[in-house]
Amino acid sequence: MTWHATGKCTKPGKMQHLVDGRAWKDFDTKYPNFAAEPRNVRLGLAADSFNPFGNLSQSYNKWPVILTTYNLPPWLCMKESSFMLTLLFPGPKSLGKDIDVYLRPLIDDLKDLWANPGVETIDVATGLKSCPTCNEDIPSVYVLGKIAYVGHRGFLKNPHKWRMSLEFNGEIKNGDPPREFSQDAIMTQLARLPTRVKGKHPRFEGVKIKHNVLVELNWTKRSIFYELEYWSFLTLKHNLDVMHIEKNVLESILNTLLMNDKSKDTAKARQDLKRLGIRSGLWLGQNKNGKCSKPRAVHSFTPEDKKKFCQFIKEVKLPDGFGSNFKHKVTNNDTNIIGLKSHDCHIMMQRLLSVSPNE
Repeated sequence: MTWHATGKCTKPGKMQHLVDGRAWKDFDTKYPNFAAEPRNVRLGLAADSFNPFGNLSQSYNKWPVILTTYNLPPWLCMKESSFMLTLLFPGPKSLGKDIDVYLRPLIDDLKDLWANPGVETIDVATGLKSCPTCNEDIPSVYVLGKIAYVGHRGFLKNPHKWRMSLEFNGEIKNGDPPREFSQDAIMTQLARLPTRVKGKHPRFEGVKIKHNVLVELNWTKRSIFYELEYWSFLTLKHNLDVMHIEKNVLESILNTLLMNDKSKDTAKARQDLKRLGIRSGLWLGQNKNGKCSKPRAVHSFTPEDKKKFCQFIKEVKLPDGFGSNFKHKVTNNDTNIIGLKSHDCHIMMQRLLSVSPNE
């Protein structure tokens, strides 16, 4: 429980544990009395839905809410034996905004644990006694059928050649990344939210609840977590699932290269390019029959290249237990790759990033 304070080997410029991050250090600055005792428990909370049945077509899911202890070293706090299953929500549908109703017992317990003087525990070692982010600066733009986020160049150093490129959205990017809003600013925004009855109240039946964008911004409610005294001061309130994001990115790349049904290179995407006035060589045209034609992009495989790529993936050999058997992920006709797990995508993505220009 004191590894984060006494057992780790600190390397300048390296992040080995959450204690090396700014969110941990900001929390210690805000609550120095809590930080003075390294054995004080720091909890991390995770929740997600999963289908308990093998047949994913069944419309049923469960929501586990799990706590883990960040005091422990990484090889222990991420082990299954260290997970605490605090709540399990069953049901055929997602809980949505009403999840706060089910989280009430857990929040009450966390408030008791945090309250002064908190809850004493036994130390067996010595015998003594854890996009609301972008807020108003969300870099979004409406394209056909969805919202796209095009402000990623704002995180690049200025000057940078990609900031001056018109190939992204037809504009030069001179702005900075989204601001970091203070705790007082966030609490002021939440205080403006109207009080609404939770659940499917008869008063709302058949009537769509109006959302005042000027007053409510992108907030839909005041989360129950703000009842925890320290929640509003956390620099990092929500973690992103990096492995899941990496899986989504790789699948988008593969689907676009292979030009299958899930390709991002759709007719609507080509129309967006024309509307933005960029990449004119990819705009939709008309053939002799009057039908819409889509020029082939340099990033898409020809049928011959598609087969060669899939056959190469089938022949990839990995060390035992390192990843899945890629041969089973390629369809019988050698035209598509399906069923990749998160770690499989991580392996392939690392290979893509390490390929030299000559390869």
